[in-house]
Amino acid sequence: TRGLYYQEFNQHANAINDFSKAIALDGSNAEVLFRRAYSYEQLMDLGKAAADYAKITVLLEFDPRAFKMLEETNKRLYEVNRESNSPEISLTNPVIAGDKVEIRGDSRKVIVSGNIKEKSELKSLVINGNESLYERGNDGLYEFLSNIDIEDVNRLNIEVTDVYDNVTRLDLEIKRTEITPPVVNIIAPYASDGQIMIERNQKTIAIQGKIMDESIIKSIFIDGVTASWPVDDFNPNFTAYVDILNKDKITVTAEDGYGNRQVSEFVLNREGAVLNAENPMGKTWVVFIENSNYETFASLDGPVKDVNLMKRALADYQVHYIITKKDLTKEQMEMFFSFELRDMIKANQVKSLLIWYSGHGKFVNETGYWIPVDASRDVEYTYFNTNFLRAAMQPYQDVLTHMLVVTDACESGPSFYAEMRGYKPDRSCDDWEATQSKSSQVLSSAGGDQVELATDDSQFTRSFANTLLNNPNACIPVDEIYNAVTLAVVNNSKQKPRFARINGLQDDGGTFFFIAK
Repeated sequence: TRGLYYQEFNQHANAINDFSKAIALDGSNAEVLFRRAYSYEQLMDLGKAAADYAKITVLLEFDPRAFKMLEETNKRLYEVNRESNSPEISLTNPVIAGDKVEIRGDSRKVIVSGNIKEKSELKSLVINGNESLYERGNDGLYEFLSNIDIEDVNRLNIEVTDVYDNVTRLDLEIKRTEITPPVVNIIAPYASDGQIMIERNQKTIAIQGKIMDESIIKSIFIDGVTASWPVDDFNPNFTAYVDILNKDKITVTAEDGYGNRQVSEFVLNREGAVLNAENPMGKTWVVFIENSNYETFASLDGPVKDVNLMKRALADYQVHYIITKKDLTKEQMEMFFSFELRDMIKANQVKSLLIWYSGHGKFVNETGYWIPVDASRDVEYTYFNTNFLRAAMQPYQDVLTHMLVVTDACESGPSFYAEMRGYKPDRSCDDWEATQSKSSQVLSSAGGDQVELATDDSQFTRSFANTLLNNPNACIPVDEIYNAVTLAVVNNSKQKPRFARINGLQDDGGTFFFIAK
């Protein structure tokens, strides 16, 4: 044909044109494919030549000419494409941080994945001594994914070699990360014992919370809704608006950057709204500080028993939330009263607050102290100064109407007290002024310097609880409880309780009522 004449006179472009027309009519003609491949070779278009020879090997499986020419073409193609550039490795998992990769501390295996940029064919991919599979993707990059054993291994080694023996090695230190899941705290509406108190007919809630974790948080979801939080902050605060129509619970899912996940479920309790509507004292919270396990002071069994007794006594009264803090250090006490409790009170619009301290106390240089569990004996600055508490409670007054501090430890100190307050017979739950006027009161189990360190037998707490338990009326003011407790305590111990306003805090003549359910 004419194509053969063109080849004979080295007019290979014309020959290829004629051969291509013939192949278009009959693609199974191995002879024409063979001729066109030869012309491609002469024009050094070895890629197309190799493609034609590959087709011939399929058509003529046992034709020695085809295999011989294909072998020769592949050799020439190999040499023409020879290059000295090393492969480029991009690791997608685990993530590289400097010269390290971070992997969960309890992981025995890790998925190693990524891609390799390489013009030539690859010869091998070895990860920690194991041959690994790879394939070229549509984008021309080689992709790989291997499950690698890293038990008792502290380095990740990746070695890639192309067909020209150009080698790239990646040697990375394995950094074991923390494995502790995040801790989810709901600030508003306040959550206690896995419950969130909400209004009876509420359809949506604005959730405010805080995530505590050693690492940066990757995601926070509340019933599938993505929360808002400062993504670069450790222990971030978060917010979200959640639809709760026809729901009896919500789920908060938090995950840190290392895959540690915490799923916390909260029951939606609508009973609190009923209490709030019926309670002239408004939303009422009780905070128990229960310090028992001391480092240098004698440990106590009494605070645990006393707090449990008071909880039983308060079960018949309208208390919306009870917060119990156990074995607090000085730093924890300062943080709780200065920031945590302040923010919770404001976020939840609490109206009445009772703070009850049970633990050791000291009275030194006309100053009262609560003893943190990490306090050192006879080292005054390691104690918690009740004047610090008074200062911390100043911002509470923006929201609270009633504040009552009960300290079953010792004299709170003259600077903590203002004038004494005695029982007034006309106090009643129907007394609008008494329930709506601000009050800031303190009731201490011992006055003067009679008692400092606590004992495991608190006549004060027993009398307080019994007065509540035996109250036949719809309510009882703290003034009346003080009188009953004083009578019982003075007759049975050397203690003499003291009841007064808190010096420096607003008090407009109101008082703290315990309202029966």
